[in-house]
Amino acid sequence: MDYIPLVRSIGLLPFLPFLKDIGSPMEKWLNKARIPCRALEDPDALISLHSATVFLDQAARSEGLATLGLLVGQRTAIDQLGTFGMLVRRSPTLFEGINTAQRLSVAMNSGIRIWIERDENQVWIFHRNLSPLSLGRQQVDLYGLALILNLIRLAAGPFWKPAEIRLQMPRSSALTDSETFFGVRILFDEPASAVALPTELLSRPLIATETMLVATCAGAEWLRRSAPALDFAGSLEQLLRSQLREGSPGIHRVAEMSGMSARSLQRRLLDEGTEYGRLVQRVRFNLAMSLLNDPSIKLKNIACELGYHDPANFTRAFRRWTGTCPQEVRKHRRATGPIRES
Repeated sequence: MDYIPLVRSIGLLPFLPFLKDIGSPMEKWLNKARIPCRALEDPDALISLHSATVFLDQAARSEGLATLGLLVGQRTAIDQLGTFGMLVRRSPTLFEGINTAQRLSVAMNSGIRIWIERDENQVWIFHRNLSPLSLGRQQVDLYGLALILNLIRLAAGPFWKPAEIRLQMPRSSALTDSETFFGVRILFDEPASAVALPTELLSRPLIATETMLVATCAGAEWLRRSAPALDFAGSLEQLLRSQLREGSPGIHRVAEMSGMSARSLQRRLLDEGTEYGRLVQRVRFNLAMSLLNDPSIKLKNIACELGYHDPANFTRAFRRWTGTCPQEVRKHRRATGPIRES
């Protein structure tokens, strides 16, 4: 893969109350997976899909829940998934809902793909996880399966079951013996996960809620503009940006979150014509310039966002980048208009 798969933190948030209710030490698993708790405060923050997969795998193994992703997914309404979920949920028919999910899925999680295939009698909704199987990605796969079933049931009714499902994951007795899939044919070790449904369901309207959710074309455009990057340097910059508040993110930590060794990460950066330290400084500079556009944000808070515990260190770093201090740049901005990121 030519980029680092990233996922919006809102995709992980439904797991937290579930794990809290069963007494699972969430902070322990988050720390082990290198996911800063602060990153989860912003539902649209981008975190490493590798880290999210490690977190879910560790929690599932620790609690003895082989179907953790399925259990949480069954409890997660589509509209709980932020702007993405609202845009899917407001679709008038199942067909449009699936198409919306397909178009915007990469803006939600750059490590999955969703598409539709038809045969003579039925339709298949495919969900492919691009992460290596060695990551223990089963919980992510089961979560995605549950969300697809939830979407179909908005049109087919809450008790609808598919005749057949296909899964990327290895065979699991926890699924074959589950009442959830009683009478459903399950195929394992498939190239992509998929759910079969009758073609006639596509034209059915989605069940309305008491309060219809508001989502606009502007929301879809914002989702695309803030989507995970599909190139290596861009995705790495986005990952670094989510880590800055923790301090200067070390290369070994970031490499682990990216699912590679520090040496491999350095080699990729050399191929891109840069090095790790310079990239971190560029990410910090661009974020600083963006935050300086908002006069309501105090300089000490900007320093904190960039990982500087002492605002004086931020000012010194800013002088190295620009030859001037952030106060002067902000003053210039008031006179000439917003500053653009480089």
